[in-house]
Amino acid sequence: MEKGKLRFVLLSGTHDWQPQLHAPGTANARTSAASIVPNAVATRLGSGDVALPAREYRVDSAANGSWTLTLRADGSAAQRGYLLLEGDARTQLASYPSDRRQLHSGQHIGLTAMLGGSDRHGATTLATDAGRIRDAQLRVTAPDGTVTQWPMADDGRHGDGAAGDGIYAGDFPAKAPGSYLVQVVVHGENAAGQAFVRTSEHVLPVLDTSLRIAADAVSASTQDGTRLALPIPVSATGQAPAHYRVFGELWGTGRDGSAVPVAWLGGMLAPQNGRLPLSVDERWIVRAGARAPFTLRNLRIEDPDHFVPLATRDTLALSLPTLRRSSMARGGTIDASMRMGERPATLQRAATDAQAQATGSRLILVHGYCSGGVWPEA
Repeated sequence: MEKGKLRFVLLSGTHDWQPQLHAPGTANARTSAASIVPNAVATRLGSGDVALPAREYRVDSAANGSWTLTLRADGSAAQRGYLLLEGDARTQLASYPSDRRQLHSGQHIGLTAMLGGSDRHGATTLATDAGRIRDAQLRVTAPDGTVTQWPMADDGRHGDGAAGDGIYAGDFPAKAPGSYLVQVVVHGENAAGQAFVRTSEHVLPVLDTSLRIAADAVSASTQDGTRLALPIPVSATGQAPAHYRVFGELWGTGRDGSAVPVAWLGGMLAPQNGRLPLSVDERWIVRAGARAPFTLRNLRIEDPDHFVPLATRDTLALSLPTLRRSSMARGGTIDASMRMGERPATLQRAATDAQAQATGSRLILVHGYCSGGVWPEA
């Protein structure tokens, strides 16, 4: 209890869970005048068709301290559910993966965490200024459902920065591919000395895929129109996807010898004969006024479903053919083909065909995602 009050939500599905709160020092008593059975209010957590029925509980007046929450379930069989407690918003937990390496089975996966919040004047506080972490753990649920716990440390030897700086880090072994649910759990005191518990969660996809960029230089070739093909040789092992998410930056050289940015490249690409068919419109080179030598920088190849980086390269040398006169003559105006490539012939016909192009009896809806607050509102 941090602010003299408490708010929590139970998601127990069809099961009847009964919560009871015990004041500090009374958790083992059978009955206690200091115990509280909070009243429930039916609510829903989420929005639309994916909202789940839940029960919300509030305690509006109670002494601060380390209370114990006991849940009693109907029946003796094991049950699964979720408990969500609200803490003082002035003390928060920030956590993130320690690096952007590929999440691959067999490697150790690290996470970093620190406190954040605001002081009584509303100023942002971080790490030791926001409070002190006494204990930090990683609670890892593996793809097969097994649960393990791993310590986090602030000793300067686990990729956590300097010892005692309030930044904690820890790791766990990913022994099999699949999705891991990792919960960071910290106990400590805020800047005012009030005890707290904070958690954060990460879903980490671990892949059984390895990809290697199999060249230090690439030779481009001309395509129809004004496109250039930049085939990137790759070598894949494991459960390789049918296509990849590819990004890169094309750089050239200016008249004074300085590096000149030309264009961003990328897209969803399927390998063709062991090469990823990256391409660019050479009119971007004309607009940039760039010349050789050219390089491909910050090349990143990702898994298409989870955006996990599979292979990266800081710099890749490029050899480009001489610019065509048609490209030099059309380099003044940016059009859709420069950004998206030439439209396939089938789509060209569809764009000019007066007859409606439909999908038959199926309707495909493509939408974005908007999220409100985590807590239901009255």
